[in-house]
Amino acid sequence: MRAAYSIVFVVTGAWLLGCDGSNYEQATCGKTYFPRPWNVLSSGSLDQLEYYTLKTGKRPGDPSYDIWADKKFEFDTSLAYRYEQEGTSNEFCLRSVTLNVRHPVDTVGMMKARDFLGHFEGHLQARVDTIRAALDAQSEAMRPFEAVTQPAGRLVAEVRGIHTPNRGDFVSLVFYDVVYHQSLTEATQ
Repeated sequence: MRAAYSIVFVVTGAWLLGCDGSNYEQATCGKTYFPRPWNVLSSGSLDQLEYYTLKTGKRPGDPSYDIWADKKFEFDTSLAYRYEQEGTSNEFCLRSVTLNVRHPVDTVGMMKARDFLGHFEGHLQARVDTIRAALDAQSEAMRPFEAVTQPAGRLVAEVRGIHTPNRGDFVSLVFYDVVYHQSLTEATQ
């Protein structure tokens, strides 16, 4: 029985110290303005995102993700850290952090979304009032909605509705690296 307690303690201690298999510490692309995943996961209701998976690209140049969710398969909320390969090197750079909440947003989902926004506001020392207002206005809309973006310190914040064929509709809150967001915007124009 003592061994079982030791294993739980070691696993819990490793998670608290950030040794959770995440790519965050391995990202080698200079300074990042994103908060550490374990800091986000310990803010308010986001500590319920306990199922972790690492998704790596199947081909060179595909993104890699650290993903946490509230359920193993049919999740209602997920947190994803997205890493992109830098040029032809083996360096992967953190480019965005996304919280997806099932749509229409229930009370628990809204609490997670607000905790997520609040954590980023505190971390960045920047308000995201436009994003917060769009989240409140659109959380009960009957259809996915257009993206609303706002500068947030050294990042760009976005809220939008997304539809996935297998999982349904979600409200997506995203914080992007400014340069990465600009490249996405230019690619769609």
